[in-house]
Amino acid sequence: MRKIRGSERVAIVGPGALGSVLAASLLRAGCSVALAGAGGRTLGSVRRKGLEVFDPSGKRRLLRGFEVASRPEGPFQAVFLCAKAGGLRQALACARRLCGPETAVVPLSNGVAHLGPLRREFGRNLVAGSVFIAALREAPSKVRHAGGDSIWLAADRGNASALRAARRILRKGGWRVRSVRSAESLLWTKAALNAAINPVGALTMKTNGELAAGPAARELLLETLREALSVLRGRGIRPAFGGLPRILLQGCRATPGQRNSMSQDLLAGRRTEADEILKPFVEEARRVRRPAPLLATLYRAVKRLEKELLVR
Repeated sequence: MRKIRGSERVAIVGPGALGSVLAASLLRAGCSVALAGAGGRTLGSVRRKGLEVFDPSGKRRLLRGFEVASRPEGPFQAVFLCAKAGGLRQALACARRLCGPETAVVPLSNGVAHLGPLRREFGRNLVAGSVFIAALREAPSKVRHAGGDSIWLAADRGNASALRAARRILRKGGWRVRSVRSAESLLWTKAALNAAINPVGALTMKTNGELAAGPAARELLLETLREALSVLRGRGIRPAFGGLPRILLQGCRATPGQRNSMSQDLLAGRRTEADEILKPFVEEARRVRRPAPLLATLYRAVKRLEKELLVR
């Protein structure tokens, strides 16, 4: 892929907490970064004030120089889709306008259902990804990177060129990038971790550190993860990497004051990603005849709580 304007030109579609942290790292690394697809309040605030970013140590940076537009002009060398799973339809429509024939398209959303539609849309340019990064939006133009530096990318159906481009750009931004050979395995593995921690955090309103420290909460996390992994075995999917119980607890301990994204959604009065994270496991458990009582109970409880909070 050729360079544009002397540097990589990238677009972040859906610059919420994760997208803003990613955008900040790439801008500081010398990329030309466009923000698109967010609400007008967020884009307008960043346009006027810049983006205020706090790193895990608490250091503050105020960044300016983003290309902020509802419809920036493409094509870009890479487009990162950072919208919530429920907003991927709008993100997809935005991404179409930003892509050229050689643009790497990198979805970083939770869930598994988006893989098929994005494959059909972008083919060999698609690079499925999962992030292990904790971030929090504290104001429209203020975000906090709470911890984590790993981004996993998947090789898939002739996407070697797009994979190299995405990996190069992310590493330039300072992220630790690793690759796996199966997009399905990567997304389902990340979904299993999310299915274990997100609903428990949302229902208890405990921080990640509290979940890992409390014996009862910790046992619930690990039992739910075991159920999710049993469903994957029934589906014939091997986890993308080993040591998932350890990874789960280490991730919680690395961001002790952070509330997970499902908790943040409920506190903000937004719909959660329960349908994208939990529902696929409940449905697959029935299909492959694997017991998943914890996953089913957590799904029903989150949806009930979501309904109660959103109707107020």
